Order: sequence, then structure tokens, then C-alpha cells
Amino acid sequence: MIEQLLRPYSEEDRISLLIRHADRYDFKEGTDGNEALLTEQGKINACKLGEDLSKYRVNKIITTPVPRCIQTGECIVKGYGKPVEISPSNLFGGLHIINWELANEFFNVHGYEKWYQNIIDDIPTPGIYSTEEYRKSMTDFLVRNTNKGLTIFISHDFPIAFYHYSINKTIYTIFSDWVKYLSGLILKNGQYVARFQNNE
Repeated sequence: MIEQLLRPYSEEDRISLLIRHADRYDFKEGTDGNEALLTEQGKINACKLGEDLSKYRVNKIITTPVPRCIQTGECIVKGYGKPVEISPSNLFGGLHIINWELANEFFNVHGYEKWYQNIIDDIPTPGIYSTEEYRKSMTDFLVRNTNKGLTIFISHDFPIAFYHYSINKTIYTIFSDWVKYLSGLILKNGQYVARFQNNE
């Protein structure tokens, strides 16, 4: 599916591919989940995505600093078959966060479902930016870091769902129609083009 969506674009276009990391192991109870790495199937799937993108000019891969996002980038490059710079970015990993302590406190008590529902209901959530502020900061980051050709940004399901809502009010359904592994959004010159869901 990703190839069909990318086919209309040339190397003169500036394409941002914002995706969720590949399949991961379950979180250990009592942790923040950052230690959960890719499963073997996740590594295979990320390599396959790299193969699918091999006919395009991939300039750079920017990831959050969480190890499974970096792993995903490494596997994509392996499948891609050509050197590509992978840049972990603390800024990219927290563009939706004002205050990590407040955000984590809210999440630990209420979970992502309540957090996401607050966004949809336009209810301020401690520690995170408003929908409009997040849309602007994420779009600015993508535009600033996307060169001609294809730049891949590897993040997590919640920031992608939040960003998609900030663009055009698209609502995902948690645990059913949610952001799948290696799925996300395509933007051209900072403008939203399409959502894609990879088959798992």
C-alpha cells in the first residue's frame, strides 16, 4: 500500500513519512515501556518496509530516542540496502509534551484512552500542548527536517493519532481502528496527503 501512495511523487518533492515503530514486545508491569524492544517479526517487517522503499531516495531517518524506534530505523536501512543516516531526537520524541512530570502523572492515573478522549473533547490535559499548538510544532519540525525525496520519522502510536486529529479531526478508535505498527501519515511539503495502515 505504501508504494501505491508514494508512486505519484518525484525526487523533487519533499515527502515526510511519519510512522509508528515496528512490532514490539509487551510492556513489563510497573515500567514506562521504553525498555520494550522489537520482536523478531517486527524486525522482519521493518526490513520489508525498507525493501519496499528501495526505489525511492530516502535522505534521512529521524527517530524518538526510545530504543525500539531506533531499532526500527536500523532494520529499515538494512532492508533498504543503502546507507541512510539515523538521527535519534529528544525534541521529536516530546513535541506534544510541555511538562513530562505532569504528563506522566496523568497517564499513570488515567491511561492513554482518557488522554486521547480529552484531546477529542478539547479538554486541557496536564503536561501536554493544545491541539493547535501541537499541530504547529510537529508540522514545523517535519518541514524543517524534510529534504527533497523521502524523510522517515519514526515515533509512537499516540503522537501520530494526536497529530492526525490536529490536522483534520480524524479520530482513531483505541484497540480497534488504531495506528498499527509501521503505519502512519504521508505529508508533502508539510501538507497532509494520506493515512496508511500496513498489514500486520
